[in-house]
Amino acid sequence: MDTTDEPMPLPPRPAADGKPLLYVLNNNAEFLELIREVLADVNLRVVVEQLRPNPEVTLENFRSSQPDLILLDYVPFISDARYLLEALCASADLRKLPVLLASTSPQAATALADQFSGQIIDVLPKPFELEELYRLVRQFLSVPTP
Repeated sequence: MDTTDEPMPLPPRPAADGKPLLYVLNNNAEFLELIREVLADVNLRVVVEQLRPNPEVTLENFRSSQPDLILLDYVPFISDARYLLEALCASADLRKLPVLLASTSPQAATALADQFSGQIIDVLPKPFELEELYRLVRQFLSVPTP
């Protein structure tokens, strides 16, 4: 199988402060605040954003912030995450941004991950233990254990 057209994740780009940027997208404001709090002590910058039906604003935010990793919530019967993934893959300047997909439906998330295999680096089943989130973030971004 020829995989030359599949984008490979870019290596993390440390910011001026040396901390990589994790961009978190979710439909639940309480989840976003919780993630912001639990990752506050981790050696990275965290941006949280409400997932939008139209991905254009989010894509512009990605262009300006240049995240090192995206944590994207996927709910199978809501298309916001799928639209965002499709837009990411269609964007020449963003298609290499790596995505960690979180979902309460791991089977559906894995099927989606198979469709976007060059974009999605892993699936995080929800609910998840914080240690699993830390492990996956550390695995890709090389940040120390909190």
